[in-house]
Amino acid sequence: MINSVIDPDGNSYEKHAIEDWICCCTTSPITRRPLSIDDLRPNLALKTAIDEHRQSIQPNDHSHTPLKKSHSSDITVSGSYANGFFHSSIQPPQEEIRSSCDICCVVDTSGSMSTRAEIQNDKNEQYGLSQLDLVKHALKTIIHSLQGEDRLSTVSFSGKATIIFPLTKMDDEGKINALAEIERLSADFDLINRHKFRLEFVNFVRTALEQMYSMKTKPTTTKEQHKSAMNLIQTLQTNMRKYADGKDEFLKDLFADLTGQVQQAIEKEDWFNKWGVHFLPNLTRAHLLQFCNHFKDPGVQHYGKGTFFTQVRDEMDEIFCSLPAPKRSQTGAQIDMTVFHNATGECFYGECTVRLMDGTTKLLENNLIITAWHPIRLATQLIMPCSLVSSTNEISCEAVYNFVLNQGHTVFVNDIECVTLGHGFQEDVVRHSYYGRQRVIKDLQRLNMKQNNAGFIEITEETLVRKNKTGLVIGLQSQQILV
Repeated sequence: MINSVIDPDGNSYEKHAIEDWICCCTTSPITRRPLSIDDLRPNLALKTAIDEHRQSIQPNDHSHTPLKKSHSSDITVSGSYANGFFHSSIQPPQEEIRSSCDICCVVDTSGSMSTRAEIQNDKNEQYGLSQLDLVKHALKTIIHSLQGEDRLSTVSFSGKATIIFPLTKMDDEGKINALAEIERLSADFDLINRHKFRLEFVNFVRTALEQMYSMKTKPTTTKEQHKSAMNLIQTLQTNMRKYADGKDEFLKDLFADLTGQVQQAIEKEDWFNKWGVHFLPNLTRAHLLQFCNHFKDPGVQHYGKGTFFTQVRDEMDEIFCSLPAPKRSQTGAQIDMTVFHNATGECFYGECTVRLMDGTTKLLENNLIITAWHPIRLATQLIMPCSLVSSTNEISCEAVYNFVLNQGHTVFVNDIECVTLGHGFQEDVVRHSYYGRQRVIKDLQRLNMKQNNAGFIEITEETLVRKNKTGLVIGLQSQQILV
């Protein structure tokens, strides 16, 4: 600008340019409000700033990068004015290369994208293509049309957004990688299945609960009501086996809820009256609202994944275990509150059998007898034995046993897959800061050297090192071993 002016709305112009505009139009080119030459005032502040900047520029300063300029003769400009509007047309040179661009393609990969694509006509023709197939074809078209200086990124979204291809130059290698990622896109059925079976779980269990509850008011129909409730649970089990994705961890855990304590809560009337009538509403509400209400049932563990939630849960866990035990009216042994919440050990009874590498077993005298908090695997799901029964039984024995394996870290004890020491598993149910880590292996190695008994290590209560606040086992000490 050489001679700047300002209008009443605060917009600045070059004086001769805006006066030429007003001669043709009587409105502001920016706000479209009425504007006349008399409305314009000199913008002295802007003029002063421009003059100072112009004076600061050295006339012989050629440090800037020269720009390639098109000759004015290569650009065709035409214009026309009618009905208060000016139409300008600028035609750039035909041989110029376009500017590079950055493109981000955001793709819906939810289950609905698997819907067949129809041609919107009277026949609604279909050719076996899904909506996602057409989107992928469009994405490939975009990729092939890009030049080496262009950049492309791709984001897919279903339950959450995921960057599947970061911003990358579309040279030959970039195009190959981008096309490969696009080809891998598939509709996410997991989200639909999870919500579908979660809601079916809530509905079936709620209906079964109503059937069982009516047994109290209609004693004559107890058998029929109980049978009806069990049929509902078994129907849902059949549907999940048939239609659920066996690789989906949430659905596997939901199935474990169904075949575990949900079924047990209904199997026996006394179990239902004692704890099932309270447990079932609690569990169904947790699944309905999608929140983790405890650490026991595997299905609800998928709702407590946030960092803040985990922090608060762990803090409350520590508080529960470290608070002084409540006063009681009856005498007895000293109370350690951790026994009401977690375990300090995990072992098998001595009269159980272990399946060997060659498939043989020995000493089949009892069903599996195991401590309540020793992780086992049933139907691919890791659970605690105490979650399978309404109450535990105490059995007197001289010793309990456990193993350390080089690999696999599970053994079949009386045909039940049981987790061994130092397993390294990270699932919520089985994860343990000591018994599941290499720390316990190192302690056992030291004990083995001390006892020198060919790998058979004896551990007594005096061997255990416990955390002062919680009483949980955090180590094994060799100096107090009794052999």
